[in-house]
Amino acid sequence: MKNDSSIYNAKSFGSTSGSRNINSVDAVLHFLSYVEDVGAITAGKLYNSIKPLSLVYTMNSRELVKNSGIRKSAAAAICKAAAEKERIFEEYISLSDSDINFITIENKNYPKRLLNLYDKPMWLYVKGKLPGDEKKSVAIVGSRNATNYGRSMAEFLAGSLVKKGVEIISGMAIGIDGCSHRGALNQKDGSSYAVLGSGVNICYPKENFDIYCEMSKGRGGIISENIPKGNAVKSSFPIRNRLISGLSDLIIVVEAREKSGSMITVRHALEQGKEVYALPGRINDPMSRGCNRLISEGAGIIISVDDIIESLGLIRDKTLKIFQRDINILANNEKKVYSCFDLEPKYLEDVADESHLPVSEVMSIVLDLELRGYLIQISGNYYGRNINNLDDI
Repeated sequence: MKNDSSIYNAKSFGSTSGSRNINSVDAVLHFLSYVEDVGAITAGKLYNSIKPLSLVYTMNSRELVKNSGIRKSAAAAICKAAAEKERIFEEYISLSDSDINFITIENKNYPKRLLNLYDKPMWLYVKGKLPGDEKKSVAIVGSRNATNYGRSMAEFLAGSLVKKGVEIISGMAIGIDGCSHRGALNQKDGSSYAVLGSGVNICYPKENFDIYCEMSKGRGGIISENIPKGNAVKSSFPIRNRLISGLSDLIIVVEAREKSGSMITVRHALEQGKEVYALPGRINDPMSRGCNRLISEGAGIIISVDDIIESLGLIRDKTLKIFQRDINILANNEKKVYSCFDLEPKYLEDVADESHLPVSEVMSIVLDLELRGYLIQISGNYYGRNINNLDDI
């Protein structure tokens, strides 16, 4: 079955709509996904030791522990949940009505990249598609409190890689994650995949509802281990980070503090044998300390997108570079104002002081340069250079 077409609806995966037997492996794994104290490793132990798996409905706590080696607390939680197995089964049957695919370890569409993980998920809830096993994929992660430079570079890197047929994976958080998804979706036929800490029916954060809708309707996919209406909790984010790295061939870090969720993703990536690249930044910028530290410890340094293309083993037919606008066509005062900006936001009054021009004239020039695509408004009277206009040259 092809991974790159609209046939990836709930029925085409074959798992959710195919089995209406409460004792089927898929139905039992779905039941286990509702048990609060059962994670990937516990579910894996049950799957590998209890035959048939449907015996988990009827075994007592002592039997579950003896036959699978799971924790007593997990066994007790399973026994308690067994009283609701019919209600949970009804949830399983209705998944296809919500265009949700329930992909288990036994499904032919289960991502091959995840099969060798020690803590591989026994199930995935999916809205939209899964990343194609035959395509290259790159995870782009970073700070929620990203700078203009970081946001711009996340969009640039994602968009440039998509042009080469690479699929982009991230966590849909505000900041670098969201910009990475947008950079991919801004390209014609671009696709991106979000691994959530919440369930697939919960758009978190709400600021990214537009890209959530695009990905869930086929321009990529929304992926989670959590039940569809499960809310995001703090502990779920570090756990999902192993899937972001696991689904990717390579990981890019764009702006991150030394202690952050991005560093957890990097740790998972290294444990999984994945290559890690980092975007260098200023040594006095807290948002770049994590990246600079990674580079000092041996991570790949991003000088150009070619570095990533080469590492992925893709054939390059053109060199990817940032598109440089011709500033020679600007009038003298426009050049003077434009030269005051870089990728970091700058206040208009500071630009007026630096250019020795009246604030009113600076405001007029800045608004014109923004309309023509040279500058971008960051917030209020803060502007920076726009590097979102990219091209292959």
